[in-house]
Amino acid sequence: MNKTEKILIIAVLAVLFFFGIVVGIKLTGWDIITVNVSETFSVTLSENSASTGYEWQVTYISDPSVLKMEKTEYTVPEQVGGEGKVTLTFRALRTGNAMVVLQCTHPWEKNFFCLKNLRCECRRYLLDS
Repeated sequence: MNKTEKILIIAVLAVLFFFGIVVGIKLTGWDIITVNVSETFSVTLSENSASTGYEWQVTYISDPSVLKMEKTEYTVPEQVGGEGKVTLTFRALRTGNAMVVLQCTHPWEKNFFCLKNLRCECRRYLLDS
């Protein structure tokens, strides 16, 4: 990632952070995930798409040559109006770093309710600690 891309990402996140404070949107810090190349990892989040219409969407992957989203699975809540779960599965394609931004939003709106950030470190192999 070059210097211009880093500055752009920092500027976008600063605006989102400010917007979140002013409007009261829930923001999370960066979750760091380390994964081997060719392996997958999953992120499971609460979602009430059936009752509220809000759903999690991947809105940005900084380097699609390093990381790609493979699938999305929704688990139906046990009771009507209950909280469901969405599981997003990603695959590490090559060594490098990629940042992912997830938004919980109505698919038909531009605004978002919640933001989740991931920083993924894709390595050739991991050593056991």
